[in-house]
Amino acid sequence: MFSDEIEKLGRLWETVRNTAIRVPGRYLADGRRPDLAIVNLPQSEVEQQEKGIKTTPHMVIEIASSNWKDDLRDKIFAYLHLQVPEYWIVDYAGQIPEKYCERGRGVKTIVHTLRTVGRYGYDKQEFIGDEVIPCQTFEDLQLTTHQILQLGKTSL
Repeated sequence: MFSDEIEKLGRLWETVRNTAIRVPGRYLADGRRPDLAIVNLPQSEVEQQEKGIKTTPHMVIEIASSNWKDDLRDKIFAYLHLQVPEYWIVDYAGQIPEKYCERGRGVKTIVHTLRTVGRYGYDKQEFIGDEVIPCQTFEDLQLTTHQILQLGKTSL
């Protein structure tokens, strides 16, 4: 779905899965492997041969699992350090405890968008069921948590 949006917009981006981040000068994020990231296409043959994500992703999506604490604590700090504009956590099993969720425990998509004014950090919103998730990377995308779960059974 994201690849289709990239093609539709004519961006020189690609989707990558479970690929290590190795952005020069941003060592706090080294080794992180987002479940899905939207990144720039390599610009040269040398870049194509190098392994890993070498530029700041436009968007990162993590699928919460038993290590959901990493998604909410460690990874969010790493992605903030990289200045990733948009970071989603899909809690497909509703396992993140209530104290970390504004809308209580349950299946949801948590969206973090980088603040461009004011305090350093992310703004956080949560979306459940058939609520449309606003996506700043793909503004025309009309995606819901329910659709993500259905797509997850096949492929994002």
